[in-house]
Amino acid sequence: MKQLVISLLAVAFLVLVFTEESHSVPSFSRKYKTSCATCHVAFPKLNAFGEAFRRNGYQFPDGGDAEATKEEPVSLGAEGNKKAFPDALWPNAIPGTSPVSIIAELEATYAPKENPKWNFAPLEGEFEVVAGGTLGEDVSVYSEMEIVDDAIEIERANIIFSNLFGGTTSMFNVKLGKFEPGVLSFSNHRRISPVYGITTGTLGENNWALEAAQKGIEVNGVVADGRLGYNVGLVEGRKNVANSQKDYYGHLAYKIGGMRLDGAVSEKASAGPTQPWQDNSVQLGAFLYSGTATLADKDETKKVGGRDTTITYPGIDDSFQMVGGDINIWYDRLNVISAFAVQSDKKPFVANPNVKSDLTSFMVEASYIVYPWFVPLARFENSKMKDAATSSTRIVSAFQFLVRANVRCALEFNFESEPSPTDPTKTELKFSEFALGVSFGL
Repeated sequence: MKQLVISLLAVAFLVLVFTEESHSVPSFSRKYKTSCATCHVAFPKLNAFGEAFRRNGYQFPDGGDAEATKEEPVSLGAEGNKKAFPDALWPNAIPGTSPVSIIAELEATYAPKENPKWNFAPLEGEFEVVAGGTLGEDVSVYSEMEIVDDAIEIERANIIFSNLFGGTTSMFNVKLGKFEPGVLSFSNHRRISPVYGITTGTLGENNWALEAAQKGIEVNGVVADGRLGYNVGLVEGRKNVANSQKDYYGHLAYKIGGMRLDGAVSEKASAGPTQPWQDNSVQLGAFLYSGTATLADKDETKKVGGRDTTITYPGIDDSFQMVGGDINIWYDRLNVISAFAVQSDKKPFVANPNVKSDLTSFMVEASYIVYPWFVPLARFENSKMKDAATSSTRIVSAFQFLVRANVRCALEFNFESEPSPTDPTKTELKFSEFALGVSFGL
């Protein structure tokens, strides 16, 4: 009991320390002079309008961006140049103020089986320098530089050409650069919970994971009266190493009820929701990802003639496919997301190149908006590799507190399956980690 009291006091202290000073809002809020709640349930998780904004190349949907923009852009050419085109450059614009935002994620963890149990090292934080905005009408950019410890990495950097066939809906868009393949209706970049295992799990020695950002090109859009969304992409693949065997993927999503995927509002539409998160709807999705991973050489030490001998297995090409689907349900304050995927690899083990394997993954997560500033959630995850004696199970519960619109605190509890000490064919679910996280955006 004494240990529990000390732990709770530590949690309270950290919450007070890390939520006192941050009051600013990111660049999109500055551009439109609007609250984070316009696009977010709890940042970075998007509501239906925020998803439409993202799909439309970070522009207000239904052609409303110019009217919604409150920050005066810097013009790069006279409007009359449109009439003189192609004998003049098409006019453009850049943001009137800096489009750069800072996102910080700080965390402290408690793991009863680790030494030390309390780990404050993650409080050094993960900082992301994010730049996003439009370069005039229907051209937008997004980049994210991640700073962790002493390492700096370009997490994402891409340019988007929207509405290439004209009109006010996102029927045909092209994304070029480094981006997250659009194969699910949710993302680790837009989550308010611990990372999704279904997007980060790997099979054998193929370290490819669904979530990792890829370099390539993607075509996406919304058709069928704003109800059917599609994504088709061609990317480098595992580790983004230049190769002649590109990965490709495709995704379809259909939304029933709620706001259209493109955010357009029909003239016959009834009165809209009274709260930004309300979007009574069901969205169904299906995807395919196919690729080839070149597995690195592997050294293994074995006893040969009574002596330790190092055997080097040459690298091989492992062709693989992942197929699956997801569902995203909103009913009043309740949001349920679920996904299922099967990854099939032909040669995931360097030492045993004739052995095939599959990885089956499933997850379901439910969150509930008790108040606009308080969002608890729970998630169940399970994955199993072919011929494995047991499966891996994880249960997550988390409580999100929006201390300010741009300051989010989270209490997270993780339970993971472990091999039974008495029966290797069974597992036991045990508490593995508690985490206190604080995120803010400037």
